[in-house]
Amino acid sequence: MEKNNENWMKRYQELIEYERINGNFNPPSTGRDVNAAFSIGAWCDNQRHAYREYKALLKVFATKYPNHPHIKPEYIASRKNAKDPKESGMTYFISKERIDKLHALEGFTWEFRPSITPFFERRLEEFKEFQQKEGHGLVPQHYKDNRSLGKWVARQRCEYKALREGKESSLTPERLAQLEAINFEFCYGDPLG
Repeated sequence: MEKNNENWMKRYQELIEYERINGNFNPPSTGRDVNAAFSIGAWCDNQRHAYREYKALLKVFATKYPNHPHIKPEYIASRKNAKDPKESGMTYFISKERIDKLHALEGFTWEFRPSITPFFERRLEEFKEFQQKEGHGLVPQHYKDNRSLGKWVARQRCEYKALREGKESSLTPERLAQLEAINFEFCYGDPLG
């Protein structure tokens, strides 16, 4: 565990150095560091995943165990693959101390990099072009002319379904409004529509 803490602190310091040089805490998650197994951006993504997972598990705990709504992440991190939320675990480990350290960095956000938004906008434009060309928005998931667009459309439908079921979703109100404005068919093939 000591080695993990040392590695985590090393990455934390690299993040601080990245911000000093670049003016933000949003390093790209692609590419490799010369002296590291994965990039500082990928490390940040792992921290964000762990935090998101922890917050989702807190909601489960608060619902199922109202007398114990708050639990430290380190107490749930090692429990895996059980049906009882008290025994379920997190994919990525994060401790309360690590959360506090990242919270203390002015400008660090738990949301994923802003670069994800232009990706959404780019796919939205591709979808509009498809609609205009084909006269409908039913992009096949394995659309041969643009596989990424087909997968993106399928992902939006999954995110909508999660949102409808009260689960965590990346479909923000702004994105939902953008999709609704162009008559995106969220429930294609879903009898519950």
